[in-house]
Amino acid sequence: MKVFICWSGRRSKQLAEALHQWLPSVLNGLAPTYSPDISKGALWFDSINRELNRSQAGIVCLTPENMDMAWIHFEAGALFRETTKIFTLLYKVPARSLRGPLSNFQGTEATRGDLWKLVEALATLMAKEAPDPQERLKTFEEQWPLLETHLNKIRALTVQELIPNLEGLFKRKTYNEPLAECKDQRWRARYDGARETLIELTRSMDKVREYTAPHMAEYYEELIQAVDGYCMEMGACLLKEQRFGKRKDGKLKIADAMLGTCERRRRKILGLLNDLIDERGAPILDASRLFRKLVTIEDKKTKCIHPLEKRIKGGEVPEGIVPDGLVSQWDFDRIAYYLVQENRKDFDMQRVSESVTIELEKVRAREEEGSLVPLHYAIRALERGVRRLRRDHVLSAKTKSEVQRVIERVAQYLRGNPSRDAGSHIKENLVALRAALK
Repeated sequence: MKVFICWSGRRSKQLAEALHQWLPSVLNGLAPTYSPDISKGALWFDSINRELNRSQAGIVCLTPENMDMAWIHFEAGALFRETTKIFTLLYKVPARSLRGPLSNFQGTEATRGDLWKLVEALATLMAKEAPDPQERLKTFEEQWPLLETHLNKIRALTVQELIPNLEGLFKRKTYNEPLAECKDQRWRARYDGARETLIELTRSMDKVREYTAPHMAEYYEELIQAVDGYCMEMGACLLKEQRFGKRKDGKLKIADAMLGTCERRRRKILGLLNDLIDERGAPILDASRLFRKLVTIEDKKTKCIHPLEKRIKGGEVPEGIVPDGLVSQWDFDRIAYYLVQENRKDFDMQRVSESVTIELEKVRAREEEGSLVPLHYAIRALERGVRRLRRDHVLSAKTKSEVQRVIERVAQYLRGNPSRDAGSHIKENLVALRAALK
């Protein structure tokens, strides 16, 4: 029996692909088809209509983002003309939210219980062609984990998928032109542009909370707060129709306090926007989100670092931390990587040495907001690794030279502004690392 699977959008397609592979393994004799099965070069609409005509049943894969897409309604409508045996498969869609013609079809949620009901409904349509009931149940129980794995791999919506014009909201001079380089000094226009962005972002807040990954929703909320703060700063400082003269370097003579505050806000906005657009940005460890929210180093250590350090010393290696933790944009993921390296017999001297330089560059790039905590743990991991290696080996001149270069890079950065290391933790790390080399 032929079953046509309708889809529209990335997640709906992934759902259709999973069903296409899984259904025949549960119901021998079922022949599902969907758009990607159509041969290259075939006339698209003709092929779709031909497949619809041959199908005895249809499954419409619905997700929150495709319920209003024209294509899903086109396929569902064409299918309805051929058969009334249509099932809507609801992924992250409450049945109560269905409206229009699709609400008249039998709804199936993407759960074990409901998918078993779907299998039984399809078996009824297959009549004598369907496998024996006991065999169906046995096969379903065996094959369900495979489908469940596919369902769990469907990534949450990105903010850009929910808000296609997200980047366009920030293509304004108020975000892309530093305040001191403003040529027209139209401060009201800059303020109004920021306010328009804020209004558009706020309209989508509920959708972002409901449909995106938790870390993306948190980035989005921070972005709204940053844009709101930027609006308030500009409103307080610039909406007086004042004009500024120029310095010798051509930049405007704006008071440092005013300029610094607005520029920090502007840079933070662009940084958060970049974090939202980067789809690789999911944290490896759940605790990374908590770590990012905590303000004091005491809380970070007590609630996140020390409990993890204790588990790692007990032999635990968090899944995904080696090697992915080193390239994570989340501070706590990288700290976890350094804690693991401290306790590994196969300590990777080269990689940890390079990571100290990488952490230093991260701090340089985000001078106002960058944290020294990952740098501290990177240097500590290098120091403890050096000591462990020296117990059994003589360090080569090349290794010593490389570590010395790393030490000097960090020391030079601290000399540029002693207040960067107010607690002297990094200086203490460097002293310990120098001692480990002797």
